[in-house]
Amino acid sequence: VAGLARLNHENTAKLIGYCSENYPFSRMLIFEYASNGTLYEHLH
Repeated sequence: VAGLARLNHENTAKLIGYCSENYPFSRMLIFEYASNGTLYEHLH
């Protein structure tokens, strides 16, 4: 997570935050909103 937080490039979304809970086991990464559709839409 620390590596993603330091990543700063025009072609990547910025990491806003994260959640790491032990019970219930849950891991989430929150990135900035990226308009212009999804990666799936761009690839297909």
